Amino acid sequence: EIGSGLVGSEMCIRDSIFITGGLGLIGSAIVDVLVTYNKIDKVYVGARSEKEFQVRFGGCHKVEYVYYDALKKINLDIKPDYIISGAGLASPELYTEKPVETILSNFDGVHALLDYSKNNRIQRLLYISSSEVYGNKKTEGSFTEGDYGEVDIDNIRSSYTIAKRASEMLCKSYASEFGVCLLYTSDAADDR
Repeated sequence: EIGSGLVGSEMCIRDSIFITGGLGLIGSAIVDVLVTYNKIDKVYVGARSEKEFQVRFGGCHKVEYVYYDALKKINLDIKPDYIISGAGLASPELYTEKPVETILSNFDGVHALLDYSKNNRIQRLLYISSSEVYGNKKTEGSFTEGDYGEVDIDNIRSSYTIAKRASEMLCKSYASEFGVCLLYTSDAADDR
């Protein structure tokens, strides 16, 4: 069933969800699926630009704008049931032009959402990672879970890869130490 694995089969129509990066490619597609298939009562879209939000989702009564910038302190006036963390700089040009912002928007952004989830008893957080965490492979065929290629830690372009890897470990750590219920995803089928 569409949407059932997204945040858990326990999600029901009266629940609400906060999606950071909700104007991005993946985040906006998730919003579309949830609204189209009537899977959720309220979708809060976390984004920096209310104007862009209005262009993309204006007029949809189930979707509400919430100012969110992964580089700034989180200040939410909402209490969603679920959170999907999809915000962060994810443009290859910016990995080298703005490596500090790339690292911080990915790591600090999810860190703040994990803290918020822990302190507000959010039912589940889904962290959208990246196939970049697997590194560059030297063999033919697709990656599978547990396979890792090479990551040049001295190359500034690796700022994104390393931030995503560190964020995945932070998610696992919050689950282990604080019991935060979460999922994370990275596309292991990418043929990079």
